[in-house]
Amino acid sequence: MKKIATVVDGKVMGISVGKVNITVSVKDNEEIEAVTKEIEVTEKAIQYNIIVSKDILNLVIGDEETVTATVTPETALSWTSNTLAVATVVDGKIVAVGAGTATISVTTADGLASRAISVIVTAPKNLTPEQAQEKLENKITEYLEATGGNFTLYTSDGTEELTFAVQYNISDNIFSGLKYVLSGSSEAHIYLKDGYAYMASNGTTSKTVVNTSENQRLVSQYGFEKVAEQVIAYCQDNALFDAMTFVSETENVNKFEIDVASYAGSVMDFGGVEKAELYVTVVDGEVTEVKLVVVSTATFTITGTFGGTGTQSIKYPSDLNTYPEV
Repeated sequence: MKKIATVVDGKVMGISVGKVNITVSVKDNEEIEAVTKEIEVTEKAIQYNIIVSKDILNLVIGDEETVTATVTPETALSWTSNTLAVATVVDGKIVAVGAGTATISVTTADGLASRAISVIVTAPKNLTPEQAQEKLENKITEYLEATGGNFTLYTSDGTEELTFAVQYNISDNIFSGLKYVLSGSSEAHIYLKDGYAYMASNGTTSKTVVNTSENQRLVSQYGFEKVAEQVIAYCQDNALFDAMTFVSETENVNKFEIDVASYAGSVMDFGGVEKAELYVTVVDGEVTEVKLVVVSTATFTITGTFGGTGTQSIKYPSDLNTYPEV
């Protein structure tokens, strides 16, 4: 039988895992009843000591930093992040994904010990022109490849203002749903739903059946690529960004000045222009709006607002059933 524990003058020492009865009695005095106590001997828990190179990280979206960890006694370690939308981690390499806070945990293989690292991620400040163009091109690509989107274009020539708002769902270059609203100095609404195109202009309404070829024509006329045509053109104009200088960042809006005299591209016409500026709004690392302001004899403005991609929940007017069919 294995020895589980020893006892000397009341001092019990565990020898191996198990249960044993320890009895205490008064020698040579049977009138005093002996007392027995069951003692359980268990394995001693390992006392790990985890040391990390950093307890707190302040990162900007896109940053990467590797944290090292050592543990005694030596054992395997695993790394996890509690918020993957903010930061990911692989073997101590932490990548900042989105603005916010995350906790990176390094844990022993048996799960008995863990050490936490706090990660604070912020959106980048002071964008370079190159970074601004890259973010804009990424956003445009996202919209061109998306199955749905919400985009608004505002234009002003100092006298007339127009707003084009388009919300759509699309598959294989076919609209499954569309809401197009033109407002300002001109007014026109177009809705595509359940195989019908509904149109409202200057108080006149109508609806018509839409076949595949007509649907494709509507995509080419009212889809994101067409509505955002001007924005896409200047966002992809390398010469425009080469002529830019970062000025300031206020409440997520990055302001750039454009040196119109040094502009060597063909997309923009800066003849007679006194000043040109570009404003790029970045929230959690994503572009939400871009605005170009050109000042000459009047102030010209063109603004593109990115309302989001993915399947859209389009709210149609409640009176579409009253539109006469033509």
